[in-house]
Amino acid sequence: MKGQQMNIKNMKQICFFVIICLFCAQLFSCGQRSLSSKEYLEWVENEKNGLLQKNIVNGFQFYLQYEPLEYIVVKESQKNEISKEYLEKRKKELEGYTYFTLTILNNNNQSPFKTDSADIAGYHEMSMQQDFSFVCSSMDTLPCTFYLFENHGGISPDKILLGFENNSNLITNGFTLIYNAKILKLGSIRFSYSKEDLQQIPELNIK
Repeated sequence: MKGQQMNIKNMKQICFFVIICLFCAQLFSCGQRSLSSKEYLEWVENEKNGLLQKNIVNGFQFYLQYEPLEYIVVKESQKNEISKEYLEKRKKELEGYTYFTLTILNNNNQSPFKTDSADIAGYHEMSMQQDFSFVCSSMDTLPCTFYLFENHGGISPDKILLGFENNSNLITNGFTLIYNAKILKLGSIRFSYSKEDLQQIPELNIK
């Protein structure tokens, strides 16, 4: 009887050990997830993964895409193969900034800046950059230091490219981008990225 009890106890211990090992292996595999260039682009641009955020306020649609450095390099390559050496070289050139692309549409799915209004005309060329700010988890508020308005002539939505100069250590615990949309009479539009959003970004697999 004692022998049977010992065997049952040993089996339970073995089962528990196997379950723990499988759980740890799953965690390890998730942390080491690696995607091809195509898969990486699709993952970053999937709203479910948290890097593309959407805000709808009073009929205006705001889409903000956070762009990791790897994403920018792959997107620049336009489906051409890139080497690890080129990836690291280009990332070095891009380092020191946190990058985003913002798209704003009105309720007709058009740019709100294409208008004859004297208040809005020229705003995106003259002063829009000043209405963006970047708040780190340390509560430091940084101005927008890189700004480019891409006018696509109605073929596709206009895009606003944004860059905020900072130390990469400042963003590891999350951050918030704020757009003061006073020109649209909307107040502040906020996009927040958590530490978890950033930690789940997969690795880019370059052969």
